[in-house]
Amino acid sequence: MSKYSVHHQQQIGYFTKEFSQFASYHPAPWQLSYIKKIRSEIKTPLARTKVLDIAAGSGYASVEFAKKGCQVTATDLTAESINLINRYKKAMRLKNLKVVKSVAEKLPFPDNTFDVVIANAILEHIPAETQAVNEWRRVLKQSGILAITVPLKFRYIWPPLWLPNWIHDRRIGHLRRYDLAYLKSKFPDYKVERVFYTGNVFKIMVMIINLFFKSARLEEIGEKLDAYTNAIPYGANNIMVIFKKIV
Repeated sequence: MSKYSVHHQQQIGYFTKEFSQFASYHPAPWQLSYIKKIRSEIKTPLARTKVLDIAAGSGYASVEFAKKGCQVTATDLTAESINLINRYKKAMRLKNLKVVKSVAEKLPFPDNTFDVVIANAILEHIPAETQAVNEWRRVLKQSGILAITVPLKFRYIWPPLWLPNWIHDRRIGHLRRYDLAYLKSKFPDYKVERVFYTGNVFKIMVMIINLFFKSARLEEIGEKLDAYTNAIPYGANNIMVIFKKIV
């Protein structure tokens, strides 16, 4: 009998297949943009900054912050992700990158361990949402930064994209969607440092065009269009909130 729930097992199966397709490390423009947003909020010297990347997936956040000199711990539930990040670690000689197999709602770390906690596209997958949130709060240091990215509620999304998003939610295992008010209710004693709305409809259009042309330049254009609308919730697909632990 598996120690994981049926939902966890389904997630392991889906993401094992996804991560097995990564042959080499090539972060996309949107991934580098995501890193830049978090980096801008880190005030501690990078060499002394401890970063936790929860459900690290393909590992791009872990690798990029390790390359910047941070002390990084990447966690994930899938063996494929763990192996992938370890391959990157070895190839790039990132001795400051540690990889740990763990569920997101029960972390094997002491209280107040990390200066930065990254939870990118994971909270919406977790049945025990409150348990996960409490764990992330527990391991984050005083004045630490918590960066959360989740799918945005349907009322903000361009209506023609409702059905594709609904299908995507069921295919990938999304259990819920979010808005700023709901996220703030989960961290009522945290300060909201920055809010970004990403995956705007204009970027989506460029992505669709790029399916036919496969152009890196088009990807960059899509990311620039997205940056212009980062403050606008309507028409976006995701919300990224950077919190600061103040108590």
